[in-house]
Amino acid sequence: MSHRRAFLLVGLLLLNSLALVVTAQGANGRGGSKDDFLVNTITVGNASSPAGTWIQPDGASMPYLFMDESVEITVEVRRLGNAQLGKSAPVTLEVVHPIGYVMQTWSWNTSELLGSIGSDSASVVWTPDVAHSILNTTTNELHGGLVLRASVEYPQDDRNENDVKEQAVPIAIQSDAMEGIPGTVDKMGFIPGRYSADGGAASGTGSWTTDGSDASNSDVGTKHWRHSQPGSNYPSNAHDRLVRGFFTQSQDCGPGAALDGELSYFYQIYTCRDAFYANSFVSTQFHLRAWGATNNGDAVSIEMWRPPGQYNDPMQSLHWNLTKGAPAIGNGEWTNLSWDPQVDWAQIPTLSNPDIFLGGNTWYYGLLFHSDSSGAGEGMHVDDFIQFGISKVDEFTLDVDCNNPENGFSSPPNGMLVLKCDVTNNGYKPAPVRVFTDVSNPAWMSPYLQIRIDADLNPNDHDNNVILQ
Repeated sequence: MSHRRAFLLVGLLLLNSLALVVTAQGANGRGGSKDDFLVNTITVGNASSPAGTWIQPDGASMPYLFMDESVEITVEVRRLGNAQLGKSAPVTLEVVHPIGYVMQTWSWNTSELLGSIGSDSASVVWTPDVAHSILNTTTNELHGGLVLRASVEYPQDDRNENDVKEQAVPIAIQSDAMEGIPGTVDKMGFIPGRYSADGGAASGTGSWTTDGSDASNSDVGTKHWRHSQPGSNYPSNAHDRLVRGFFTQSQDCGPGAALDGELSYFYQIYTCRDAFYANSFVSTQFHLRAWGATNNGDAVSIEMWRPPGQYNDPMQSLHWNLTKGAPAIGNGEWTNLSWDPQVDWAQIPTLSNPDIFLGGNTWYYGLLFHSDSSGAGEGMHVDDFIQFGISKVDEFTLDVDCNNPENGFSSPPNGMLVLKCDVTNNGYKPAPVRVFTDVSNPAWMSPYLQIRIDADLNPNDHDNNVILQ
């Protein structure tokens, strides 16, 4: 999101932010034709720990990563030309946020490279600590991402067009191969539980199971989830959740989760529900693969819920029926299904401000199977859960656009000159910015007052040092 504000001032303007971060700057080289150092490739992941691969609608492959998971980044630099004397060049790798600030930097020197045949590769380990990925839930196209920018700078290099290489890498929030209940403590997974459609605590473990699933009939891994036993129909009058969470040996689930006392009783181990804090994100989309069908009046949905979790109250249970994505019904015909919960949230008619992402609330999430008392069938099979999104970072950059005439300003004596500037905050949060004037020749203003600033965000302050917020 961007915030645009305007202000007027007479004469010269100097803009200073109270907390402005350094904007990412490009690197370039200078010099001679026999020393053409270039960034040849940026490789994300390695053979033992590869990046995820997303298949775009046009069939192209895009590497993507997950927040808080480490990965190796390898940069290859080559030297062209015909020089026979080995030379080294400095290399820089930066992680740049799309807002425009540098998040992390590594620097090193290449080995002594000969012209034409010289090549040098170096690797670093990167652990992205924020998410930045956007999934188009209509086309399933993945975009967004943090930018890996590699640059090489050699003083005698005069071919600057190949000195810098950039690659955007989408960073997802998390994923789950849906292999079953977490097998160890403190390991995130999905935990089945039966609840009431009217809201309230868990009353059992419910119908979700991985029985009958194996590597031959799963989309990823060796198992997948279903809500019926093999060879049987799913139960009637059920309201069964697959809760995203984990088991732990302590009642303290930590700051990112909440204890589910009833599930803890049924599983005889402390059970924690993972929490999604909407205030910490700008957007999110859920994706999974599924096949199957439910009868009229029944549904399997991706759900975000808040206690007590009443099914018919979208403020407590925001859910998206998988049938809206038209999953295939044939055995093993896995279909891409994606949901953006903000789209449904913004349509709730009673909201006072639907633009606030998911109301700024804390949500629990997972899958929900809901059935009435009528007929039943085999139901849905689900696998390969992924959550995309954009983290709400504190940093920001500013764009300033002023009506700066090419030939400058002119005015008769005692006339008023007006310089109008629009300031755009490219960040995700409001930021205090100080605007002040600086006159290098005090005699020019004498005996009149200093230049005045008029700002629409601070209409009662007209001096030469104003805070915009």
